Amino acid sequence: MLGDADAERHGNGVRITFHLSHKNIGYLYFLRNWLNTFGYCNAEKDFKIQKQIHKNGKVYFSVKFHTFTFGSFIPLYYDWYHNKVKHLPENLEMFFTEFFLAIWLCDDGSKKEDAGLLLCTDCFTKKE
Repeated sequence: MLGDADAERHGNGVRITFHLSHKNIGYLYFLRNWLNTFGYCNAEKDFKIQKQIHKNGKVYFSVKFHTFTFGSFIPLYYDWYHNKVKHLPENLEMFFTEFFLAIWLCDDGSKKEDAGLLLCTDCFTKKE
């Protein structure tokens, strides 16, 4: 949820949507296949590349997929969302593992030219 995943109320549960640049399609295949091993999504569906035009007129291409909708995702939704706005949960340390960090890096990380890594946190407040 730190990266390019969003949770949404859908029917009687919650589904999670992963939406990234088409340049990251290999990572999305990995993520979707990993989630499929737990029964959270369908790994058989093909990705559709979508054209998006940003406010500045630049054209981007992206890919997204959804998990199935589960009632068991409802607590996760309320951990990460207040009034439909995404925020850092108070229990963030509960989610933080090596795998969690790797997923966050794949979603919103980049290598800095002068060494090191950059993690984008644009959707969160400075206080968070």
